[in-house]
Amino acid sequence: MKKIIYFVPLFAIAVILLAFLVFCPFDQQLPDTNFETVDITHFDLYDNASGSWVQGAMFAGVSEGTRQVVITAHLWLSSKDFGGVEFGIPQGWVVTEKYSSYPDGDIDARPEYYISEWRTGSSLKYTSLVRITPDLNFSSLGEGNEGYVVLVLQPEDDAHPTEECRILVSVGSEMVNNTSVIHPTYNKYSLNFSLSG
Repeated sequence: MKKIIYFVPLFAIAVILLAFLVFCPFDQQLPDTNFETVDITHFDLYDNASGSWVQGAMFAGVSEGTRQVVITAHLWLSSKDFGGVEFGIPQGWVVTEKYSSYPDGDIDARPEYYISEWRTGSSLKYTSLVRITPDLNFSSLGEGNEGYVVLVLQPEDDAHPTEECRILVSVGSEMVNNTSVIHPTYNKYSLNFSLSG
């Protein structure tokens, strides 16, 4: 029942954020959000060590032969979490747009300081990492902060990636024997483009 209660507002927020991206003017070129959805997967991770969590949905779509993945997420990072949330982007895909409302909930502010993209070696399974870093100096409630994230992925250099897009989602942190462990809670989620026929 708890997951259903969280899913309904999360789905509504995802639709609102996608509409916001389509109708609000930005200086940057907006992604094509008029695509046929061919697959959807949901994620819901809670890190017991830090108390942080992330939940959301991933949409796989095709528009005029071009594939696209849209990730929408709602996250809450506790004041003792130094790891945050990370999305691992697989080979053959690039992040074309990223929006965040963390830590104060204002997506218009687009606080770039808290969301960053890291490129990894080309031989690794995940060649890009998008990280939402906790604000350890600001806490609206003294316990943590929340926000929303939207990521848009497209094939790299107009390549035709594999039928399955596997994205890694991780959250949280903990200290184990005086060693920092970042993102102890994680899972891999798949979107299948072969469903487009």
